[in-house]
Amino acid sequence: MPPDPGYAGTLWGLHLYTWALIAFVSAVLVAGVMLFLTPELEAFETTNSAPGLRKAAACTLGVLAFIALANLVACFVLQGPHWQLPGY
Repeated sequence: MPPDPGYAGTLWGLHLYTWALIAFVSAVLVAGVMLFLTPELEAFETTNSAPGLRKAAACTLGVLAFIALANLVACFVLQGPHWQLPGY
C-alpha cells in the first residue's frame, strides 16, 4: 500500500478506485459470459421494426445528444476558454 490515504475512506479495506476497478472488470466479464452463452445472434432488420421502436430509438439518441451538449456547455461555462488549470 502506498502512503497516500486515497480519496475518502475505505469500504472493507479497499479504496474507491479499487472498487471502481473491481466493478469494471466484473462488468466486462459478465458481458463476455453473456455473449459467449448467446446461442446465435441474428441481424436486426430495420424493415421489419415497429414504428414505436424507431421512435424510441430516435428519442434515446436525442436525449443522449442533449446530455452531451449540456455537459459541453456546462464545462465551458465553468472553465471558460482556459483549458488548463492555473499553476500547471
